[in-house]
Amino acid sequence: MEPPFSIADLEQNDPHAPAIAAGDRRFLCPLCGPLHKQDSSHRSLSANVNTGAWFCHRCGEKGKLRDFWTEREAQARPTSRRNRARVGLQRMAVRPNDPEPPRPPDPAKEAAWRDAASRSTLIEGTPAAEYLTRRAIPIDLAKAARVRYCADWYGRPAALFAIYDPAGALVAAQGRYIDGKTNPKTRTGGPVKAGAFATPGAWEAAGLTIAEAPIDALTLAAAGCPAIAICGKDLRKWITQKCARRRVYLAFDADEAGELAAAEWTAELQRFGATITRLCPQAGVKDWNELATRDGIEAVKAALRQIVDTAPSAVHSPWLATQRLAAVHAIVAAGGNTQALTAAIVALVDVCDLPHGYTDPADVFADVALETLAAALGELRRMTPDLQKLLPMSD
Repeated sequence: MEPPFSIADLEQNDPHAPAIAAGDRRFLCPLCGPLHKQDSSHRSLSANVNTGAWFCHRCGEKGKLRDFWTEREAQARPTSRRNRARVGLQRMAVRPNDPEPPRPPDPAKEAAWRDAASRSTLIEGTPAAEYLTRRAIPIDLAKAARVRYCADWYGRPAALFAIYDPAGALVAAQGRYIDGKTNPKTRTGGPVKAGAFATPGAWEAAGLTIAEAPIDALTLAAAGCPAIAICGKDLRKWITQKCARRRVYLAFDADEAGELAAAEWTAELQRFGATITRLCPQAGVKDWNELATRDGIEAVKAALRQIVDTAPSAVHSPWLATQRLAAVHAIVAAGGNTQALTAAIVALVDVCDLPHGYTDPADVFADVALETLAAALGELRRMTPDLQKLLPMSD
C-alpha cells in the first residue's frame, strides 16, 4: 500500500519547497530515513500538482497524491491512523536492505537514461574535465575509471559515472552536474543498488574501500587508495558478501548521516569476519574530495597514512571470536566421542578459514569443501598423536 500523501502533508514536511517547472514541485521525501540528508540540496521527491503523480528519486517510492484520488481509490486506500502512523514510522526508521534491484526497471526510464548515456563523450577536453581538474581529480585517472561527459543528462551538463554490476554489466549511471546548480547536484538513471562505481584495482586491492560518491572514490584513488562508490549509504547485500574476512575501509561522509551509515555497515560486516577501519577526514571537511579541493591530494595522502598506520591489523569480530571459542570448547567436551569430535573440528576449521563470498554466517557449515576438511583432519592427525587414536583412519 502506497503512503497516503497529500499536498498539505508534503508542504507541512517541507514548507519552503520550490516549484521547478509548470505544475512540478520538489520536496524533501518523508520516507527517506535518517541515513539521508534532509536539506534544500536534497529535495528528491518530485510531485506534479496537476496530475498528482509523485516519485522519490532517492528511495524509489512513488504514488498519487491523496488530493487526486477518485472516490473508488479513496475507499480502496483508507487513511486510517495505522496507515498514517506507518508513514511517520518510515520517516524515522532506516530503510531495510532490499534485494538488488528492488524492482524491475521501468522500460521507458531505462531507455531514457541509456539513450542519454550513449550520447556521452570521452572526458578529455570537455567541461567535465575542467570541473574534475578544479576538484583535484587527475584526468588520466578519470579516463581509466570510465568517467565521461554528457552534455544533456536530464537537461543539464554532467560528469557521468558508470555503475556496473558484479558480472561487469552496465546497470546504471550517475551524473554529477557541473553547471554550478545544486538542486539537485546529482541524478541517477537505472537501478543504482544493483551495482557500484569502481576506480581501477578497487575490487582486487588487499582492502576494499567503500565511499558514498564517485568523486570521493576518485579522490581516494588519486591518493593511492583505490575505492568503489555505492552512490548512497544503504547496505548492499552483494557487497557485504564480497567483504567476508577482508579488511574494509568505510569512507562515508564526516556528518551525522555518514556516521550512522558507517555504524550500520560495521555491524553487518563484522558478522562476516571483516576488519573495519573508518576513513573519516578530520580537518573540518565533510568528505575526502572537499579536503582535496581545499588542500590538495597530498593532504589526503597524509590524512590516510595517519589513519591506516594506527588501524588494527587483526580481525576484530565479536561473532567470529564467539564461534571460534565455542568450537574449541566443543572439541574439549567431545572426549572419546568420534562423531562429536569430528563435528567440532569441522566447526573450528570453518570459522578459522571461511571462504570468501559466503552469503550468511548461518551457512558457515555448508561452505567447507570436503577436500578442506580432509586436509585439516590429516594435519591434525600428524600434529597430535593422541587425537589420532580418537579419529577414524579414513577421510
